[in-house]
This record gives sequence, structure tokens and C-alpha cells, in this order.
Amino acid sequence: MESDFEMSVREFLARPPFRFRGLTDEQLFLFCTALTHDSYSNEAADMDPPRHV
Repeated sequence: MESDFEMSVREFLARPPFRFRGLTDEQLFLFCTALTHDSYSNEAADMDPPRHV
């Protein structure tokens, strides 16, 4: 069963402009890893309003 975060990543990637559907488990893992990388997390915290990843 996927976590809420994994489901939100799938939903995010399925929407425009990406329209990327049918992710394999490996692809989902890579996207989740990239989106929680320190540089992304730090940038998200600096947004207005801040986003918590």
C-alpha cells in the first residue's frame, strides 16, 4: 500500500503539464527521492507560503 506522500506524487505527476501516468515502483521511488532531497526541501521551505515536504 502506498503512503499518502506517494499517492500525492502520483497525482502531481498525472496533472498538466506532466501527464505522466503508469509509474513503475522504481520510477515512483526516484521521484519521491528527488522531491525529498535536501535542496528541494530547503527551497520548498523558502516558498511563500512555505511548503513542508
